[in-house]
Amino acid sequence: TCISEIYCRYDGKHHHSNPKSKNPTSPPSSPLISGSSSNWTFDFVRGNVGVLNVPNSRIVKANHQTFPVLDGRNLVVVYEYYDPCQLIVLHSHPFGDEFFYAVKGERMRVAFVDVTSGKLIVSEIREGQATLIPRGSIHYQQNLDCKPAVILSSFNSGNPGAILTFQSSFSNIPYDVIKESLGGGKMVNEELIEHIKAKVPNAIAVVNAECRKRCGLDKPMDHKRYE
Repeated sequence: TCISEIYCRYDGKHHHSNPKSKNPTSPPSSPLISGSSSNWTFDFVRGNVGVLNVPNSRIVKANHQTFPVLDGRNLVVVYEYYDPCQLIVLHSHPFGDEFFYAVKGERMRVAFVDVTSGKLIVSEIREGQATLIPRGSIHYQQNLDCKPAVILSSFNSGNPGAILTFQSSFSNIPYDVIKESLGGGKMVNEELIEHIKAKVPNAIAVVNAECRKRCGLDKPMDHKRYE
């Protein structure tokens, strides 16, 4: 499952770099990246290249398509503007580690499940600080502050991939497997599973209602979602 094409390649295939690039340290010559120094500059804030259609936010990705000089370099960088109380739902990146850097913001919570110990590792960072999210680990990010935050996420893969944990599970896993995974028994029936499935948002991000209430922002926007 691709998160609004933020991390996924145009062809949907899981490549770590452009298969046409024979040398990962020396991308092939291209008319898009030769002859002009301006082609070596990417503008996350004022530019219109790589901008994703996400309401009430600005998400911009630089990859080999939007910034051709990255071709073959196994690197994707995503600029993310977080509204107050915005929560990126549980997901994972199977093919890339994520370096999560706070450009602006006072209370960014980043939590992931360690694949070795199974423990939840929680970090709370502010402007100028960073943390690492290991590839394949289920994680979430949340702006706990009452003011916006700006994040730069860097991936050591040309296609880190993205799987939305709950959306993928309830959409693709057979009913009987979900039932037994939830403990089985009479209480866990098809009606309950369908009810839970209907409540899972088809969105990459939601706004936490309790946080917005704490910030005095709950009246105009309650559980606002970004498709």
